[in-house]
Amino acid sequence: MKADNQKAEEQRHLGADEELELSDEQAARNDEIYGAVFELCKVLTEDENLVWDMAFIGLIAEDAAAVLAGEGHGFQIRFPAVVTDDDGRQEIQEYYNDADRW
Repeated sequence: MKADNQKAEEQRHLGADEELELSDEQAARNDEIYGAVFELCKVLTEDENLVWDMAFIGLIAEDAAAVLAGEGHGFQIRFPAVVTDDDGRQEIQEYYNDADRW
């Protein structure tokens, strides 16, 4: 895990024309989150044949992270993302932080 964090820190210093990418481990973590959200959706809809659609899976995952990390709850949510600031600079955020994300 420390190596992944170090790699993320190094990636933050790429040139402006280069795109950051999550590591394989970070992408696997997100796959785990999205898979769990999809299973929740199948339970809620009572539809085992529900079609995978990131249009709702992504929204539900983000909303869940925001609620769990938000005021009154304050859980630390590991939900890696490449975040681009207003100046176009990118960084990898390992943990969900609603104020800086999206």
